[in-house]
Amino acid sequence: MPTQPHTDDVFRVLYVGAVSHALHNHVKPFVLAAVFRAWAHRDLSAAVTAAVELPKGARSAAAWAILQLDLPDEDRSEIAERLGVEPAIAEVQATQPSVHMPEYHAALDHLAAIADTDEQWNMLTRIAATWAATDARGALAQIAAWNGSANLERGLRREIMESWADADPRGATDWVLVNSLDSSGQLADLAFRALALVDPDDAVALVDAIPAGPTRRQAAGAVFSALLDHDLDRAVGAFDALHPERRHQAIAAGDMVRALLYDRPEQTVDWMLGLEPDLRGQVIWWTDSWIFRHDPAMLKSLVDSIPDESVRIASVRHSDIWGWETARDPDEALRWAASLGSEEEHAPLVASVFGAWSDRDPAAAQKALLQYKPGPARDRAFQVLIGASLKAFDGDTADGYFDAIDAPDARREAAQELLRYYTETDPDARKAARYRDTALGTIGARTSDP
Repeated sequence: MPTQPHTDDVFRVLYVGAVSHALHNHVKPFVLAAVFRAWAHRDLSAAVTAAVELPKGARSAAAWAILQLDLPDEDRSEIAERLGVEPAIAEVQATQPSVHMPEYHAALDHLAAIADTDEQWNMLTRIAATWAATDARGALAQIAAWNGSANLERGLRREIMESWADADPRGATDWVLVNSLDSSGQLADLAFRALALVDPDDAVALVDAIPAGPTRRQAAGAVFSALLDHDLDRAVGAFDALHPERRHQAIAAGDMVRALLYDRPEQTVDWMLGLEPDLRGQVIWWTDSWIFRHDPAMLKSLVDSIPDESVRIASVRHSDIWGWETARDPDEALRWAASLGSEEEHAPLVASVFGAWSDRDPAAAQKALLQYKPGPARDRAFQVLIGASLKAFDGDTADGYFDAIDAPDARREAAQELLRYYTETDPDARKAARYRDTALGTIGARTSDP
């Protein structure tokens, strides 16, 4: 038996490998269709046999390609039956010139009539690819005038724009600049990302020329994302030009920090110190977990670099940093929390430390809290531990924490929580009576409790 494989066998192996690669990488249906179209031209029987074994969505893409061939009606019907394609779909695929010709509405009506959503979407992607290659501008104009499904219209527009932008980013971008400035800008991201990949300087300059609004935001975000992925130095230089609006600037700066931490962490602090302090605080809020995982000391130094005390505290008030830092070194976490602002301002932070500490080592946390100086921070921490104890259905421990609270307002808030617990969750008339007067504000001093 000869060891040299037959030519047909070689091609069969190549096409099987191409199909496997396409399925594994979840490529777009038109890529899979291109593989089967080429395979069917060379070996129709093998291509059909392979297509039969595909999942439903992929099988539809293969059927689309195979049924576009010039086949006898009898063969077409047999193949359509083997591939599980409805006769109406096979007919549309057989009369594909309606897609190649500018009879847009007829093709759109065929598309809208398909009941199966997978079949419909696969047809949509191939119609879009064909129109993008022949007359993208005309297709987009006709779709805009089509009185059909908003979802289909949106899908077609984006598929056409993506294919067009990949092939002709300048033409696609020019179309966006002429046609999308008064719209939601929903296609600008596709066109501008494609342009940024081939001409980043031109893309940045064009964004800068777009008036403020949805199109500019979409274009700026797409260009910035492309630069972050492919040219971090240029992304750093273009940051201010691409993101003049503060809300979007904070999100983009967070993306920048994550990219810097991954690629060149030594530049992260210097770049963040160049941001305005209030923006720096927002970025810390967005990226604290990333920074902490890379270097806990870096996060602390960035927080401490913010001159405005209120901004500094706001950047970490609702952060998970206290749990991470407490797990690493509870005493240091407590020291840092207590150094931020006045006691009234850092009381919630101190309470967060004790809450995280209690989750890991209740006895040690309780001992440290009982030794903590009396004041708002200590009272707030006891309130946090009361809540945690009640969630664990440990009323006795919560009662003990209540007895350690000094300030009347803090005692009243804690009593209200305990009263709800002993009234609704774990009814206990005697204990409920103990907290009722304090919860209602008629008793504040600890000595007045029964």
